[in-house]
Amino acid sequence: LGGVLLAALPTTLALLFGFVMAAVSGWCTRRALAENLMYLAGTVLLCAVMLGMNTPTFYQTGEIGAWAAPFVWLADGCLGDAAGLAKLAVLAVVPLLAAGIACGRFYGSVLAALTQRRGKSDYRLGRLESGTARRALVKKEWQRWVNTPIYLFNTGIGLLLYLGASVAVVVQRDQVMELLASEGLDQLPLLAVAAGFSAFVLGMTTITASAVSLEGRSFWVLRSLPLSGREILWAKALFHYLVCLPFVLLCSLLLGVGGRLSLADTAVLLLLCLCYNWYVALAGLLINLRWPKLDAVNDTVVVKQSAAVGTALLADFGLMLLGGAAWWLTGTLGCLAVVLLAGAVVTWLLWSRGEAMLEAIAL
Repeated sequence: LGGVLLAALPTTLALLFGFVMAAVSGWCTRRALAENLMYLAGTVLLCAVMLGMNTPTFYQTGEIGAWAAPFVWLADGCLGDAAGLAKLAVLAVVPLLAAGIACGRFYGSVLAALTQRRGKSDYRLGRLESGTARRALVKKEWQRWVNTPIYLFNTGIGLLLYLGASVAVVVQRDQVMELLASEGLDQLPLLAVAAGFSAFVLGMTTITASAVSLEGRSFWVLRSLPLSGREILWAKALFHYLVCLPFVLLCSLLLGVGGRLSLADTAVLLLLCLCYNWYVALAGLLINLRWPKLDAVNDTVVVKQSAAVGTALLADFGLMLLGGAAWWLTGTLGCLAVVLLAGAVVTWLLWSRGEAMLEAIAL
């Protein structure tokens, strides 16, 4: 019972956040920009709350802040204190009911705004741009990525984590080393720790695992382009790689400086990340070709709940574990060889079978 009541608190927050986002999306003319800003604000707020909760006060003095009151009431209820469970019930149920009633009053108007947004004219006088077909395809992928908030933040959160942690290693090196020591990781080479962390966050960036499925009902438009299947697929893979490339270059340098790695170790870290990023891009694309989902009711189903994304995550983390085992058994060169081999395999598969797999997809 306590677990059910405790789950009502994040449910209430999610309901309010989703309702406000829907209202802003329906009434704002620049819908994608508004949604992206709200996603960013929500992410920053969540991180701030989590960092505020993780203060050294509890670990040093054992004092529990006010934020932990629901958990204290839950513990008291499990130990037989009916008053504690009653407090938790009031805190969980009352806000949920109030939020449901408040949102219900405006549900019709918000739904109408979402479904009957005034269209803007697409006919504007301007300069006609010219470029290559590959550039146009990459630009199309970019526009879909930045204009689909769930796609942008679900696949981009790892890159933000990558950058933030890399900066923290430089700015707060002593605290980071203490954290590694508390987790028993100080006995490992810093190059191995940096490579493992980089692989973890890059493996979370599964952009290509949704790239084909997000074509949805307009997949026939992609098929009707006067371009080969290889050109279309390589443009999707190239977009993924180009998005991650600045983060790989900058964060590898920051981790090398903050971890006081030698120039040779920093170069090895960079090479590992570049090769692993290429594997992630191509493996996700191949998996999405194998399990496309073109009939999803919305983008969230594709990005967060599709078989392709789940399988791509398993493949990415599987290579990370395999590379770690090779590092433990044979050293740095063994790990690099495993990553290079995996990248070569997925490159060959996409080159030899990707076009046929794309042609075999039926609406």
